Amino acid sequence: MKNKVNGSLFASGILFLIFLSALFLGQLEFYDNQLSFYRAEINMKEAQTMRNMAQTHHLHDNQELKFNTGKVRFHEQRYEITLKNGQYYSFEAFK
Repeated sequence: MKNKVNGSLFASGILFLIFLSALFLGQLEFYDNQLSFYRAEINMKEAQTMRNMAQTHHLHDNQELKFNTGKVRFHEQRYEITLKNGQYYSFEAFK
């Protein structure tokens, strides 16, 4: 009888630890997804800002403008932005 109590106590302790670790990993996954979304949003806003700055400088075809976060090239009525982290964006010119 004593062994049965110890075994069930051990099993319930293991199940409780599994539950807590699953809860912790779920939270980590949730916050990691939020961070990925915010990073993508920041990159998009940086690219849009660089496009706006390039448009105010009136770039001509195949001209390039460099910033500390990347570079903008005007090519065939589109602004092609390459950020330093490797992200690539392409925007149409405002009319």
